[in-house]
Amino acid sequence: MLRSRLASRMLPLVLALCLTIPMALSRTAAAEGPSNSITINPLGFVGWGPDIEYQGVINPASAFALRLKVGGWGIGDWSNTALGGGASWRFFLQEENPAPRGLWVGPAVDVLSVTSKYQDYDAVTSMIYSIYGQLGYSWLFGKKVAFVLSPFLNLGFSSGSISVADNNLNFSGFLFGIGLAIGVAF
Repeated sequence: MLRSRLASRMLPLVLALCLTIPMALSRTAAAEGPSNSITINPLGFVGWGPDIEYQGVINPASAFALRLKVGGWGIGDWSNTALGGGASWRFFLQEENPAPRGLWVGPAVDVLSVTSKYQDYDAVTSMIYSIYGQLGYSWLFGKKVAFVLSPFLNLGFSSGSISVADNNLNFSGFLFGIGLAIGVAF
Protein backbone atom coordinates (compact mmCIF):
# COMPACT_ATOMS: atom_id res chain seq x y z
CA MET A 1 0.00 0.00 0.00
CA LEU A 2 2.77 2.44 0.94
CA ARG A 3 4.75 1.41 -2.13
CA SER A 4 1.74 2.14 -4.38
CA ARG A 5 1.19 5.57 -2.81
CA LEU A 6 4.86 6.47 -3.14
CA ALA A 7 4.99 5.24 -6.73
CA SER A 8 1.83 7.14 -7.70
CA ARG A 9 3.29 10.34 -6.21
CA MET A 10 6.51 9.80 -8.15
CA LEU A 11 4.74 9.59 -11.52
CA PRO A 12 4.30 13.39 -11.90
CA LEU A 13 7.96 13.92 -10.90
CA VAL A 14 9.18 11.37 -13.47
CA LEU A 15 7.05 12.98 -16.19
CA ALA A 16 8.28 16.47 -15.25
CA LEU A 17 11.91 15.34 -15.47
CA CYS A 18 11.23 13.67 -18.81
CA LEU A 19 9.87 16.99 -20.07
CA THR A 20 12.57 19.31 -18.77
CA ILE A 21 15.81 17.37 -19.34
CA PRO A 22 15.53 17.04 -23.15
CA MET A 23 14.29 20.62 -23.51
CA ALA A 24 17.21 21.93 -21.47
CA LEU A 25 19.67 20.46 -23.95
CA SER A 26 20.90 22.55 -26.84
CA ARG A 27 18.34 22.05 -29.57
CA THR A 28 19.15 22.27 -33.25
CA ALA A 29 16.49 21.92 -35.93
CA ALA A 30 16.74 19.22 -38.56
CA ALA A 31 18.34 20.13 -41.86
CA GLU A 32 15.00 20.86 -43.57
CA GLY A 33 11.34 20.54 -42.81
CA PRO A 34 9.48 19.64 -39.63
CA SER A 35 11.23 19.20 -36.29
CA ASN A 36 8.23 18.29 -34.09
CA SER A 37 5.50 15.70 -34.39
CA ILE A 38 2.39 14.56 -32.56
CA THR A 39 1.23 10.99 -33.18
CA ILE A 40 -1.09 8.31 -31.85
CA ASN A 41 -0.47 4.56 -31.85
CA PRO A 42 -3.87 3.02 -32.71
CA LEU A 43 -2.46 -0.50 -32.15
CA GLY A 44 -2.43 0.39 -28.44
CA PHE A 45 -6.20 -0.16 -28.38
CA VAL A 46 -5.38 -3.89 -28.48
CA GLY A 47 -3.36 -3.71 -25.22
CA TRP A 48 -3.24 -1.20 -22.36
CA GLY A 49 -4.49 1.65 -24.50
CA PRO A 50 -3.26 4.09 -27.14
CA ASP A 51 -0.07 6.11 -26.83
CA ILE A 52 -0.25 9.80 -27.64
CA GLU A 53 3.28 10.96 -28.33
CA TYR A 54 5.20 14.19 -28.88
CA GLN A 55 8.60 13.94 -30.62
CA GLY A 56 11.09 16.80 -30.84
CA VAL A 57 14.27 16.86 -32.91
CA ILE A 58 17.43 17.71 -30.97
CA ASN A 59 19.85 17.56 -33.90
CA PRO A 60 19.92 15.83 -37.32
CA ALA A 61 20.93 12.53 -35.67
CA SER A 62 18.64 12.37 -32.60
CA ALA A 63 15.24 13.20 -31.14
CA PHE A 64 13.37 12.73 -27.86
CA ALA A 65 9.80 11.52 -27.47
CA LEU A 66 7.33 11.90 -24.59
CA ARG A 67 4.28 9.63 -24.33
CA LEU A 68 0.95 9.76 -22.55
CA LYS A 69 -0.58 6.32 -22.07
CA VAL A 70 -4.29 5.93 -21.28
CA GLY A 71 -6.59 2.94 -21.24
CA GLY A 72 -9.24 0.90 -19.56
CA TRP A 73 -10.87 -2.49 -19.87
CA GLY A 74 -13.07 -4.91 -18.00
CA ILE A 75 -13.51 -8.67 -17.82
CA GLY A 76 -16.58 -9.90 -15.96
CA ASP A 77 -16.54 -8.41 -12.43
CA TRP A 78 -13.00 -7.07 -12.89
CA SER A 79 -12.36 -3.55 -14.24
CA ASN A 80 -9.13 -1.63 -14.76
CA THR A 81 -8.15 1.88 -15.79
CA ALA A 82 -4.60 2.87 -16.67
CA LEU A 83 -2.79 6.20 -16.87
CA GLY A 84 0.92 6.73 -17.35
CA GLY A 85 3.67 8.13 -19.42
CA GLY A 86 7.03 7.45 -20.89
CA ALA A 87 10.05 8.85 -22.64
CA SER A 88 12.34 7.72 -25.46
CA TRP A 89 15.63 8.85 -26.95
CA ARG A 90 15.94 8.10 -30.67
CA PHE A 91 19.07 7.94 -32.78
CA PHE A 92 18.55 8.29 -36.54
CA LEU A 93 21.01 6.04 -38.33
CA GLN A 94 20.94 7.31 -41.93
CA GLU A 95 22.85 10.46 -42.79
CA GLU A 96 20.76 10.99 -45.94
CA ASN A 97 17.56 10.91 -43.80
CA PRO A 98 18.11 13.32 -40.89
CA ALA A 99 15.75 13.29 -37.91
CA PRO A 100 12.77 12.96 -37.86
CA ARG A 101 12.94 10.83 -41.05
CA GLY A 102 14.35 7.38 -41.65
CA LEU A 103 15.60 4.45 -39.59
CA TRP A 104 15.87 5.01 -35.82
CA VAL A 105 16.77 3.06 -32.67
CA GLY A 106 16.87 3.97 -29.00
CA PRO A 107 16.02 3.30 -25.35
CA ALA A 108 12.59 3.91 -23.78
CA VAL A 109 11.01 3.81 -20.33
CA ASP A 110 7.32 3.79 -19.31
CA VAL A 111 5.50 4.03 -15.96
CA LEU A 112 1.85 3.00 -15.81
CA SER A 113 -0.53 3.46 -12.88
CA VAL A 114 -3.32 0.85 -12.99
CA THR A 115 -6.43 1.18 -10.82
CA SER A 116 -8.20 -2.17 -10.43
CA LYS A 117 -11.63 -2.95 -9.01
CA TYR A 118 -13.14 -6.37 -8.43
CA GLN A 119 -16.85 -6.75 -7.62
CA ASP A 120 -17.70 -4.64 -4.52
CA TYR A 121 -14.13 -4.44 -3.15
CA ASP A 122 -12.34 -1.10 -2.86
CA ALA A 123 -10.30 -0.03 -5.88
CA VAL A 124 -6.53 -0.54 -5.59
CA THR A 125 -3.83 1.31 -7.52
CA SER A 126 -0.72 -0.52 -8.68
CA MET A 127 2.31 0.44 -10.77
CA ILE A 128 3.84 -1.19 -13.84
CA TYR A 129 7.36 -0.27 -14.97
CA SER A 130 8.85 -1.02 -18.39
CA ILE A 131 12.28 -0.44 -19.89
CA TYR A 132 12.93 -1.42 -23.47
CA GLY A 133 14.60 -0.70 -26.77
CA GLN A 134 12.81 0.50 -29.87
CA LEU A 135 13.52 0.09 -33.57
CA GLY A 136 11.48 1.95 -36.16
CA TYR A 137 11.31 3.78 -39.45
CA SER A 138 9.61 7.15 -40.00
CA TRP A 139 8.16 8.38 -43.27
CA LEU A 140 7.06 12.02 -43.59
CA PHE A 141 4.78 12.97 -46.47
CA GLY A 142 4.95 16.76 -46.95
CA LYS A 143 7.43 19.61 -46.57
CA LYS A 144 6.62 22.16 -43.81
CA VAL A 145 3.64 20.26 -42.37
CA ALA A 146 3.75 16.53 -43.01
CA PHE A 147 1.78 13.34 -42.43
CA VAL A 148 3.81 10.89 -40.28
CA LEU A 149 3.75 7.11 -40.66
CA SER A 150 6.17 5.23 -38.39
CA PRO A 151 6.01 1.48 -37.67
CA PHE A 152 8.17 0.30 -34.73
CA LEU A 153 9.13 -2.68 -32.55
CA ASN A 154 9.66 -2.76 -28.77
CA LEU A 155 11.80 -5.31 -26.93
CA GLY A 156 12.63 -5.11 -23.23
CA PHE A 157 11.53 -5.86 -19.67
CA SER A 158 8.34 -5.09 -17.73
CA SER A 159 7.56 -5.55 -14.03
CA GLY A 160 4.61 -4.79 -11.80
CA SER A 161 1.73 -6.11 -9.77
CA ILE A 162 -2.03 -5.84 -9.60
CA SER A 163 -3.74 -6.65 -6.28
CA VAL A 164 -7.48 -6.68 -5.57
CA ALA A 165 -9.58 -8.56 -3.02
CA ASP A 166 -6.71 -10.65 -1.59
CA ASN A 167 -5.77 -11.69 -5.14
CA ASN A 168 -2.24 -10.69 -6.13
CA LEU A 169 -0.89 -10.83 -9.64
CA ASN A 170 2.86 -10.14 -9.61
CA PHE A 171 4.61 -10.30 -12.92
CA SER A 172 7.88 -9.51 -14.58
CA GLY A 173 9.40 -10.64 -17.80
CA PHE A 174 10.28 -9.85 -21.35
CA LEU A 175 8.25 -7.31 -23.26
CA PHE A 176 7.65 -7.48 -27.00
CA GLY A 177 5.38 -5.15 -28.88
CA ILE A 178 4.65 -3.58 -32.21
CA GLY A 179 3.28 -0.15 -32.91
CA LEU A 180 2.33 2.22 -35.68
CA ALA A 181 2.63 5.95 -35.02
CA ILE A 182 0.29 8.02 -37.19
CA GLY A 183 0.07 11.79 -36.97
CA VAL A 184 1.35 15.15 -38.08
CA ALA A 185 4.83 16.73 -38.15
CA PHE A 186 5.38 20.47 -38.10
